[in-house]
Amino acid sequence: MSIRTRCALLILAFEITLCVTLTLTVRLIGRYFDDAADDFTEASALVADISRLRTLARNQQTLLRQSAEFPAAGVECGRLALEIDETRRTLDRRLNRPDDADDRRVLELAVGRHQAAVAEYLSDARAAPASSATDGTPADIAREQVNAARATLDDVLRDLLAAARTRVDQPFTAQRKAAMILSINAIVGVLLGILGLLLVRRWVLEPIQELAGTADELGRGNLECRARVRSGDEFGQLAATFNRMSADLARLERQMIQRERMAAMGELIAYVAHNIRNPLAGIQAAADAARRNLDPESPVRAHQEAIVGAIERFQVWLRQLERVCAPMELQAANTDIAELVRNTVSVFRPTCERRSIRVDLHAAGPYSVRVDPRYFEQALAAVLGNAIEASADGQQVQVRVEPDADPGHWVLRVADQGPGIPADVIDRIFEPTFSTKKSGHGLGLAMVRRIVELHGGEVWAECPPPRGAVVTMRMPR
Repeated sequence: MSIRTRCALLILAFEITLCVTLTLTVRLIGRYFDDAADDFTEASALVADISRLRTLARNQQTLLRQSAEFPAAGVECGRLALEIDETRRTLDRRLNRPDDADDRRVLELAVGRHQAAVAEYLSDARAAPASSATDGTPADIAREQVNAARATLDDVLRDLLAAARTRVDQPFTAQRKAAMILSINAIVGVLLGILGLLLVRRWVLEPIQELAGTADELGRGNLECRARVRSGDEFGQLAATFNRMSADLARLERQMIQRERMAAMGELIAYVAHNIRNPLAGIQAAADAARRNLDPESPVRAHQEAIVGAIERFQVWLRQLERVCAPMELQAANTDIAELVRNTVSVFRPTCERRSIRVDLHAAGPYSVRVDPRYFEQALAAVLGNAIEASADGQQVQVRVEPDADPGHWVLRVADQGPGIPADVIDRIFEPTFSTKKSGHGLGLAMVRRIVELHGGEVWAECPPPRGAVVTMRMPR
């Protein structure tokens, strides 16, 4: 997943979470405040009705004490009784919660008892005026009942008033709930911010720091340093490209060092060959002249012929050495690599048939590449010749032309089933004058590497288990 996609998803998730959180917050806070307002209004009205009922009862009791002297007070008491009943019914409607049923029943009993006591008192007071009343009269008994009923009603109303005031305070819990919701939103925002910072650090900062460290190591000359490919996003692609660049720089450095060595060796070999060739030519001419002047049956003639043959072989080796170290000028052209490989394999067919060695050729497709056909055929012939020479009679040699993981390159592999290459010398087989053969000069594989590197490719050897060797040439497409 790319960095752009990750960042887009991160921003989208943050925006969705923020919108959902804010929407829920607004709705919850609005609902809490609406409920709080309704509860506050109901509770305030309940407190007002309870206070009014207490006031009406208190006024009624005051009028009762005056009813014996002032008949109008008794009439007013009757009117207050109606208001008390109306207020009690109003309280019944306001006490509409399921847990208010007991309060409604207690209030109804207390008000009914109080109203009955008041009515009985007014009836007895009219029958026996207070001026002639004595202790123990029905009026006195009714007065005590009114006082008891009034005390009971007052207790009930006091409890209801305390509960109603508590209910008035309950709506203010909405403020605490709103503060809690806002705090949760703040915590969620902080956590999202921390998560975003951690993801940005992991996705952006750490890859940049690793690339900067790798670039610093590369700047110090450590061309073998490689960046860690953490993922397949842009930074992972950049790290992979950076690693390819480092590998190319290392390869170019090795090629440059090798070319400098080859150039220095070429100058030295040219100087040595020039100074050796003339004396050798004189020795060869003298030995050849002496051989011709000798009797055919002379035992010295065989020694002279051996001298001439050794000098000729030495001259051939000098020419090969000069050809390896001499400058090359490539003439690249569009070449069907599959056809070139087939032509090279056909050269070795007589040798393979004589030794019953089968060459298995596989080309993944008709590749048209730019190479110098002469030099590349020479390099392939050297590798294929070594593979056939290392194989025992009846074994198989595989030649495969395949696409590389990098679309800009292709690969040619030559694999044999021979004894392989010792692990301690496998890295030196492409060096000039180094050979694992008793009669080898170490020039063939050195020429192979030179030709491949001049084409911008690279060559290496491997020894996969259980036996055999594989020489791989990786060439630019």
